[in-house]
Amino acid sequence: MVILQKLYLKTTVLIGTQKMDKEKLDSLKNEIKELKDKLNSINAEKETWFAKKEELKKVLAENITKAKAIQDKKKEIDKELKNIKKERDKFNAEVKIIAEELKKVSEEKRKVRFDKEDKNIKETIERLELSIQTDVLSFSKEKATMVKLKELKDKLKKSNTQTNLNEKYINLRKDFKDKRKIANDFHSKLEELRNNESYSEFLKISKEINRIKKEQEDAFDNFIKFKKEFSILNNDLKEKLLQLKVSQAEIPRPQIIKRPKRVFEKREEPNEFIEGRKREIEQKIKNKKKLTTEDLWILQGDKI
Repeated sequence: MVILQKLYLKTTVLIGTQKMDKEKLDSLKNEIKELKDKLNSINAEKETWFAKKEELKKVLAENITKAKAIQDKKKEIDKELKNIKKERDKFNAEVKIIAEELKKVSEEKRKVRFDKEDKNIKETIERLELSIQTDVLSFSKEKATMVKLKELKDKLKKSNTQTNLNEKYINLRKDFKDKRKIANDFHSKLEELRNNESYSEFLKISKEINRIKKEQEDAFDNFIKFKKEFSILNNDLKEKLLQLKVSQAEIPRPQIIKRPKRVFEKREEPNEFIEGRKREIEQKIKNKKKLTTEDLWILQGDKI
């Protein structure tokens, strides 16, 4: 009975140690499971961003191909646009100068006034000059004629100035209209070229290319971010798996010798029976006979 109690205590210690190690193993396995789940989730995110990056890469390549196809046409249009803009600006500058000239002539015209009663100033001047040359005039009469002639000549001069100003103003107005029309025509050509289908398509594709590049960069940044997280977690998982492998190798597996049924079944056997069995075993040892498992069990129990 004492042997059975000692054996029970030893077995309880073994089972308790095994239970404690099993708890550690279960905790480690749970950590590994959580890491694997998180790793799968991050890997899915990583692959999603990688797929998006690759898809954007294809779309970007298609748009670049389209842009190259119309690039030569755009170069021709750009060259023509540059020349037309240069001509338009040149005529706009000339129109501005003419406008300033027109303003000055208008001011001069307002300053010149005329005596509209005498419409034949030139004829009167010629008649008076002829009279001085052919007629015999008194000194006072000749002097008065000379004064009158001077006044008429001044009027004629003013009349000529007005005529010149009028002609100049008319010419400037015509030049102003002509050059402004040319400048407007160049401007219309500019707008027409800017609205050209190839030119507009190129600008549209260029904007799309810039947008896709930005989106692709964002997708790549996210891919790198999740790739780094994946690498860190993967290393953690490897360490945990290694710990699990080592722990499983270190846990002792108790080698408990099972009692024969009849020993466990006879828990209430008297001590005399055990003592008798011991004597039998001792006799076997003296006679150098082979001991059975039951013999070893009884001897081992006595040493506990």
